Amino acid sequence: PPSDESGALLPAAPLSSAEEAVVAGRDWSGHAAPLSGQSVTFAVTKEDKWERLWRRLSSDSLPVVRFADHMVLALIAGSSQPCDRIQIEDMRTSSSELYVRYRQIVHANFFPARKAREGASKKVPYYLVVIPRTALKVKFELIEENTNEK
Repeated sequence: PPSDESGALLPAAPLSSAEEAVVAGRDWSGHAAPLSGQSVTFAVTKEDKWERLWRRLSSDSLPVVRFADHMVLALIAGSSQPCDRIQIEDMRTSSSELYVRYRQIVHANFFPARKAREGASKKVPYYLVVIPRTALKVKFELIEENTNEK
């Protein structure tokens, strides 16, 4: 950290308004090229991985995340999974793990039109959310839809 001649630490330079750090709860969603045939879920805890992921999903400027205090949960549908969006249903902790339960939403009434539209682009939904950093192991669980429901 920077210090003056006496060795006293100087306060960190404030972020410019363009660099304002995002806070817990900030999220992003959209559609991008799939990373895999199946869903990809993981926690981002380092700036370099965050930058690579963001560049892969978005052309917007990179949001500043302070990884000393926060992490980003990333959920990206696979190319073989027909869904319109992804949402987190709940998060629970045990003594050693953070459980993230999520759902892949399909709007059945619009699926045929969406499928035809995606034929050329092959884009899939993604969801990213900033949460407070934790040392717990993050486990993701896809909530399967009950196909017997009407």
